[in-house]
Amino acid sequence: MADFTPIPKNIEESNRSVRVFVSYGKDAWNRLKKNKVAVASLVFIIFVILFGFAGSVFFPNYTKQNLLNTFAPPGSPGAPLGTDELGRDLLSRLVRGTKISISIGLTVATINIIIGSVYGGIAGYFGGAADMIMMRIVDIVISIPEMIILILLLTIISKGMPTLILALCLTGWTGTARLVRGQVLQLREQEYILSARVLGAGKFFIILRHLLPNAIDPIIVRFAMSIPGVIFAEAFLSYIGLGVSIPDASWGNLAQVGSNQFPNYLWLFFMPATLFSLTMLAFNLLGDGLRDALDPKQRW
Repeated sequence: MADFTPIPKNIEESNRSVRVFVSYGKDAWNRLKKNKVAVASLVFIIFVILFGFAGSVFFPNYTKQNLLNTFAPPGSPGAPLGTDELGRDLLSRLVRGTKISISIGLTVATINIIIGSVYGGIAGYFGGAADMIMMRIVDIVISIPEMIILILLLTIISKGMPTLILALCLTGWTGTARLVRGQVLQLREQEYILSARVLGAGKFFIILRHLLPNAIDPIIVRFAMSIPGVIFAEAFLSYIGLGVSIPDASWGNLAQVGSNQFPNYLWLFFMPATLFSLTMLAFNLLGDGLRDALDPKQRW
């Protein structure tokens, strides 16, 4: 009697019997999409970015004053979110503050990731005395309180966005350097790295072409998780008067202006503080989702 392979009763049973190859990136994206909290956080972050950058086209007059219309409540004609003590439209200033804070967060996080990745990759690949010296430098930088360095630099050099970005980049790369160094130490003895050496590939070519791309998953997670820290540092420095200066706007100095009028005019404080807090939360939740989605142990 002949043997017959049973025909799958439905598509689901057929899919269980045949494993279709899915690329690592697509598999990670599919797992990220299943995380509703991470997807909602990503949508909110996109909304905030569009609010800051596209909104500046429609609400450009963030410095325009109207002393005859000070402290107008939300819903007032021409000022949907109200006005401040100088009659400036809070919506326009909130749009400008969002653009500045997000720009600083993304710029500083990107610079820190690039510097930290290259520095950690070189230290991990070369090893030996070079690794020891480079990591002792990292230890020295980490041992100095970050806020002391930032405040000292911002009091010595004239305030402004370039100075603020420079100050936030001085120490922010060290965590990434340590992370990438650990990844490279694990990867540098892999067979494909040894093959590249045999074929005559240069050391820096191996670092940039093979090691760093294969350590990209923790770097992406680190990038997403570092942005809220940068935004918080900028907001704190602007709040105490060492960051973005009035009449320009950022979430920090908007909250500082609002706190001066608290509790009489609650909207001046709660609107920038709420947007700031929700954005910080969204970046952290997205970072958690990326960490789970890019975990190779979760594949299949």
